[in-house]
Amino acid sequence: MPEGNSFTVFRRQVIQTGEYEPAEASCSVTITVTDGATQEEIVKQIEEWGTTLDMANYEALGVGYEVTEQGVRRLSKSVPSNNASDPVAKPAARPERSGGVGSKESYWDDLMNNKGDWWNPNWEKKLDGTFNNLKGPDYKHKKDNDKALWLSNQDGSSQVPDHFVCPFTNKNSDELGKIGKQIRARI
Repeated sequence: MPEGNSFTVFRRQVIQTGEYEPAEASCSVTITVTDGATQEEIVKQIEEWGTTLDMANYEALGVGYEVTEQGVRRLSKSVPSNNASDPVAKPAARPERSGGVGSKESYWDDLMNNKGDWWNPNWEKKLDGTFNNLKGPDYKHKKDNDKALWLSNQDGSSQVPDHFVCPFTNKNSDELGKIGKQIRARI
C-alpha cells in the first residue's frame, strides 16, 4: 500500500418519507491520499467518493436519484408517501393489554412513558404529611385535568397495573399497592 494520509468521509441523509416520519441512512468511507497528490486530485477523489456515498444512502432509503454533472440529485417524486420504510430502531414489543385511548390503562402507560407531562407523585407528600388532600389523585397530569390516577380504590385494593413502574421513584406495582393501602388507612 502506498504511503499517504488517510481520512474518513461520512455522509448522513435524512429525508421525510411520510407526513411526520423521517428516514435516515448513513455510510462512510476511508480515503487514502498518496504522498505527492495534487490538490485537484484530492478534490476529485473526494467528489467521486461523495457521489458514491450519496447513491448508497439513497438506495438504502429506497428513493430514486439521478447522477448529473453537479452531483447526485434525489428525485422528489420517488419518496414513498405511505412511509413503508422501517424506522432506524424498532421499539421494543409490548404485550397486548386491554384499554383504549382515554382509559385508566392508557393513563398509566402515558405516565410511565411521558414522565415530563405529569407532576411529581402526590403520594410521597401524603405519606410524609405535607399534602393535606388525602383523597386527591396520587398522580396528576400537568395539562390535561381529566388525567389523574390513584394508587388504590376506596376499599384499599390496588389500581396499579402489574406492568407499571413509577418513573419518578422506580417503585413497582406491588410496592405502590402497599403505599396505596397506607394512604387509604390515613383517610
